Amino acid sequence: MGTVNMAVDFGGVKMQNPINTAAGTFGYGWQFQNFFDVSQLGAITTKGCAAEPWPGNPAPRMAEIPGGMINSVGLQNPGVAAFARESGPWLEQLSKDGCQVICQVAGHSVDEFVRALEMYVELCPLGCRLRDQRELPQHRRRRCRHGLYARGRLFRYGCLPQGDR
Repeated sequence: MGTVNMAVDFGGVKMQNPINTAAGTFGYGWQFQNFFDVSQLGAITTKGCAAEPWPGNPAPRMAEIPGGMINSVGLQNPGVAAFARESGPWLEQLSKDGCQVICQVAGHSVDEFVRALEMYVELCPLGCRLRDQRELPQHRRRRCRHGLYARGRLFRYGCLPQGDR
């Protein structure tokens, strides 16, 4: 019996298979390394990070409802600098082992998104698909719902050029 090639191209990101973690539910990936070989995934999408740490919402953050539960964690995160310092080396190795790393950017405004993205490019470029810093100013012309595109790569749910809301 032959092997099956599960490789996919997801918006220009080449993945060894189509299995990707849901943003925010998989932490920064290393939390699962003792349960299975994370490098076997096609990609992981990390929790979002902002330029500065966010404490998240106060408790209670979850509520049970008849159909399941709802949550409002508030994108608690350590900030890009701490993320790069604490998770960057592990994620760099994961990337070398064949698993794509998609870093999620968080911000309250386009300027905050851009600042966080600039920090990713400088401190943790493995999750960024920018060729160089000169391409960053184009993001200042975009109005984003939940993220930024960098060279056509999605950095969260999507962006629309100004006027396309």
